Amino acid sequence: DMAKNIYIIKYYIRYFLVVLTGLSLFFVIMDFVQNAKELPSSVNLQILYFYYKTLYATSILFPISLIFAAILTLSKLIKDNSLIALYSVGYSDRSILSPIFFTSITITLIFIFSYTTNFAYSKSMANEIIKGNALNQNSKNLFFKYEVVESSGVETYYIFFSKLYSLQSLAEGIRLFKLDLNGNLVEVIRATHAFYENSKWVIHSARFIESSNSIELNKKAVNIRDAEQFFVLEGFKPEILDRIYESEMDFNLIDLIEAMKLMASQGFNIDKLTVSLYNIIFYPLFAPFVIILIFSRLPISQRFSNINLFIFGAVILSLLVWGTLFALIKLSFSGNLLIEIALLIPMLLLAFGALIVVHSSEKLSRPIK
Repeated sequence: DMAKNIYIIKYYIRYFLVVLTGLSLFFVIMDFVQNAKELPSSVNLQILYFYYKTLYATSILFPISLIFAAILTLSKLIKDNSLIALYSVGYSDRSILSPIFFTSITITLIFIFSYTTNFAYSKSMANEIIKGNALNQNSKNLFFKYEVVESSGVETYYIFFSKLYSLQSLAEGIRLFKLDLNGNLVEVIRATHAFYENSKWVIHSARFIESSNSIELNKKAVNIRDAEQFFVLEGFKPEILDRIYESEMDFNLIDLIEAMKLMASQGFNIDKLTVSLYNIIFYPLFAPFVIILIFSRLPISQRFSNINLFIFGAVILSLLVWGTLFALIKLSFSGNLLIEIALLIPMLLLAFGALIVVHSSEKLSRPIK
């Protein structure tokens, strides 16, 4: 039984790597042709662009590559009569399918785990190279609201960064506007620089301009004082600020979960972040379910069925499911469709269909007439 599993898994992984590499290279080459005029003249930056674009292509083409590899593996088993030989020695459909299914699940889990690394930012990095910001990435004019719960009540700050350098954890041109419980402006804080240190933003050489409690003739309306350091925005990583306030939804999985917690605590809408989370965790899992559905229509031998018709039908089904889910997720990102409807319901339907196929009968294979 171990030898059978190794034999099937060996071909499945080989076909998966070939398909994923081929599709990714085709994707990147087409992108190079389209963006040739916008690419930087530096060869090093072009290599970096090629690298990041390949990673991004991999993230898009990964699920369909899993399915295509399964189709090619099953086709090979049919063409060299290995499938009918396995049946003749007593192997069931489940024992033949299980190596492919569990291998696809394992590879998918590894793929999802890769989103805890900088792999998640491959698209953003490639875009920055096109924009000419590869060595000095920054976002400009970020303005947002931040609330701090104190014993006396909720303190509200409106914060402005003229520039944010996420890689250097540096912000420039700092302005903070503090409001009291009645919504009145009570303090303005100005500074040139701020650094993200020890899970909070440290504003250096801050100048505080406070409104006076009582305004009297010939007396100052404001009080001005300086401070060496001032702490604010606890937990707001530079990457989180950069991507949320620049409408960028490419997130490291860990940063994404932290961003959802922070934004929810501040009362912000996290719908797009939820779509990103579902897209990372649940979307790739459709491939193993489609593999089961394809296997249910697998012909036993090319003598009795048209193997080319099986391959054609399986490819069309795979592309149809992949394209539909991809389009539904894009609609969710635009806010036109709930992610539960766009992704979870189709995924549950695929899982339910696969479960029916597995338990409907002992023999899953159905030759295509």
